[in-house]
Amino acid sequence: MNSNSQAYQDLRNGLEKFAKELRNSFVFQAKDDNYKIHFSGKQREMSFSSLVPTRNKDGKTYTVLSKIFYKFEDNNLLRACLKEKDILIISAEPEYEVFLSNLAAVDFYYGKKSSLQELSWEESFDDKDTLPFAVRMKLTQKTDNLSAQPFTKSVILRRPDEGA
Repeated sequence: MNSNSQAYQDLRNGLEKFAKELRNSFVFQAKDDNYKIHFSGKQREMSFSSLVPTRNKDGKTYTVLSKIFYKFEDNNLLRACLKEKDILIISAEPEYEVFLSNLAAVDFYYGKKSSLQELSWEESFDDKDTLPFAVRMKLTQKTDNLSAQPFTKSVILRRPDEGA
């Protein structure tokens, strides 16, 4: 498989993981607002709580509460994940790893339902009590000796009949 084909497959797999994590996102409620995890999104980064599969030392798979972070930096989409008790440590700093590489651009957009039941896309989202209706990631992949390849992945997070 040539490098462009491998990069394309890595991108497809990454987009599917990204979509799965987003579909599992929710607002984590806590009695103390300091521990509440809300969805936060900007044009080049986002964070949210989600349920993530993990394995214990015996190899058994289970699902844990996690806070996931994505950000675009230095031609890479970076991802970090704080799991279980670590999400309750307010000062915990996420450790980012390269999630997708060799990218020319990544932009996140957040769907908001208008009064006409249409979706408008905004460059930021910071409502502490709900999720956006959808998230759209537009990215441009660098390729060897070819024009840049744009991709768009949209993920619906809420039912259309849910409140604004």
